[in-house]
Amino acid sequence: MREILVDVLKHTTTLGVLDILKVTGTDDETKIESMAPDNSIVFKAFLKKPITEFKGEFGMSNLSVLKGLSEFPPFKADGATVNVKRETRDGVDGPTEIIFKDEDGRPAHYRLTSPKLVPNQPKAIASSWDIDFEPTKSKIQELSKLASIFAQEQFFFVKNVEGELRFYIGEEGSASHHTYVTFNKPTEGTLNGLHWLTAQILDVLKLVGEGTLSTKMSILNRGLLQVTLETEHANYVYMLPAKKK
Repeated sequence: MREILVDVLKHTTTLGVLDILKVTGTDDETKIESMAPDNSIVFKAFLKKPITEFKGEFGMSNLSVLKGLSEFPPFKADGATVNVKRETRDGVDGPTEIIFKDEDGRPAHYRLTSPKLVPNQPKAIASSWDIDFEPTKSKIQELSKLASIFAQEQFFFVKNVEGELRFYIGEEGSASHHTYVTFNKPTEGTLNGLHWLTAQILDVLKLVGEGTLSTKMSILNRGLLQVTLETEHANYVYMLPAKKK
């Protein structure tokens, strides 16, 4: 369980905008959801193996505390344990604490949040996409490097030009500095030059690392970009609505 928590927290706390996670657990699925306060990122995670102790509905707040406990060396030792305490709240049985213990039995208690205090989460926004592709690490690095060079440009926009899916930094054809990265070709589908915040998408793409098994990006012409990351433990979904300049 500890390794799964570390993986989930790596893919949430790093963004700095997801304050509370909603966990919904059944016998068949453990789903984790969150949303930035300004609705700029919608996050969903689906664990590959359900955590039976997470059956029920609850929240995780104060994520820095949970991250610290999950990574605390004494709680990573061979004899350390992680368990979930359950209680009945308002007549409903569910998880209320995660208890970490070191080899000597010293505990640290992380309190879970009542589901009543967790904001409602949006349902799946799209079931089909206008464009799907798998970005390479080299293209992600190109975008990151160019974004740092063109630091004055806060937005990027995406167009499909003759089968080339281009991520533009700066306005094409404008009198100011501008360039683009070709992320995929050939590409089918039409896009209307939708805008997103460069820093925000890069924060998500920076999560792609050695533990990433696959990366997929999907774009909806109505104004939504989705990044899906697969790791050993979960499938992570990040949905970013387009912005207006």
